[in-house]
Amino acid sequence: MSKERHEERIFLKYDKKINLPHYWETKAFLNLEAQNYLREVIFVRLISATEVMLQDYAKIIYSANRATLLGKEIKIDTNLLSTFQTIDEVWSKIVREECRNLNGRKFSDIIEYYKIKFNINLRRFAEIVAIEEMYDQRNILVHALGHTDDAFRKKYSSNQSFLAITDKNLRQCFTNLEAFHEFVRRASFKKINPTNGINRSFQLVLKIRINEESANHLFDPNYLFNFKNKMHPLSSVTISNLRNKTEVDLILSGPREIVSEYIQIIKHIEDTRKILSVTRRDVMSRSHKTKLSDEKLDEIFSYIQTRPWPEGIKQKISDEMGISKTQISYAFNLILEQEDEFLRRATTTI
Repeated sequence: MSKERHEERIFLKYDKKINLPHYWETKAFLNLEAQNYLREVIFVRLISATEVMLQDYAKIIYSANRATLLGKEIKIDTNLLSTFQTIDEVWSKIVREECRNLNGRKFSDIIEYYKIKFNINLRRFAEIVAIEEMYDQRNILVHALGHTDDAFRKKYSSNQSFLAITDKNLRQCFTNLEAFHEFVRRASFKKINPTNGINRSFQLVLKIRINEESANHLFDPNYLFNFKNKMHPLSSVTISNLRNKTEVDLILSGPREIVSEYIQIIKHIEDTRKILSVTRRDVMSRSHKTKLSDEKLDEIFSYIQTRPWPEGIKQKISDEMGISKTQISYAFNLILEQEDEFLRRATTTI
């Protein structure tokens, strides 16, 4: 609506008997400060979402590689032992407790954790220094209302006494965090798919809240669902299945049509019976979109094996190989997810 109508809607019902800011004070705030406050709130929430993302990917890696937690000492109250009905419930508690250790950590601590626990070097991300600065900026905004201290100014060679999130800052934050998420996703994908060979499976993570016990059978590894007149057990498209009485964490992998059939069953039950709720659905890999042969993918890899890439590299490959730019983009995604495998194949061929 127009600015005039916006103001009318806010101020038309202004009542002097109610303890509200004066009309002109409120109008000045909306004109001068509201946008700054909104950018700060969005910025803080983005960094918080990044913290949660790093915890979630740690959980994904542990869920698919439980052996990495073998030998870990845990404490379980004897009163809780009788509440565990399956080994999956025990593992669910172990993984959740381990990942809870990442709560409230400094960004440098999380980088060190990923290096030690998963051998994932987050410092290989090109803009990692910018991400770390965003974490520190978030802390300044939350704990000091934007007033910088000597430590912050010295660390980033800044003479700013007050931190403000500009439109340019916020846009750059979106760009950097989107690229960082992609970096972490690909690194995590490699950890849950360690075997040799080009993987063309559709993979995704489902997090589900169980509202009623009658939903439990849907997540049993032996649960059967029909696709094209053939029964498929859930275990046939499952990398990891961590469950307790209230939550399920699934990592599904397989042909897209079969995985999607199971997801449709879950969504239908969620919509019609309300006995469960899907709280998260993240795609780990869309490699199934690539229609090119392994040989064509190897040829594309030969173009992009050396960094940095020249400008317009996708269009150049498309023109020289006679393949649509869309398929080239799909090929790029698959290759970058499984670059170690393509490097192995290239070395073996030589």
